[in-house]
Amino acid sequence: MNSIKAILSHPIFSGLSRQEAEDLARYCEVLVLPKDQIIVQQGELSEEMYVLIKGSLSIRVRDSFGDESEVGRLSKGEIFGEMGVFEKAPRSASIYSDTESVVLCIPGDGFHTMVAEGQAAMYVLLQHTLQ
Repeated sequence: MNSIKAILSHPIFSGLSRQEAEDLARYCEVLVLPKDQIIVQQGELSEEMYVLIKGSLSIRVRDSFGDESEVGRLSKGEIFGEMGVFEKAPRSASIYSDTESVVLCIPGDGFHTMVAEGQAAMYVLLQHTLQ
């Protein structure tokens, strides 16, 4: 799946023009993940945020004894990892793909550039994130 098609197929971005989707696509990468793939690891530093385009993800947290438990699930349309962009803090949980999944990865540098440029996609993304 190419970036523009993935962006335009997502409900969050459905109101974007093709040009606005192309602008967003310049800064993003579409990741096709097999089942049981780890996307982010608890404790790692990361500046990417993600939009789940297709599939199902599980949120898992490791306790001080090293035991990992599922604390939530993400489904199509949800945004995750945004705190890595906003706060540059270590990941508070690990995210795994429960099924073959497609995610849009937005690097922190690209995110900040698009915000500074006033790109419409960032307004839509921020509005959705703050809900």
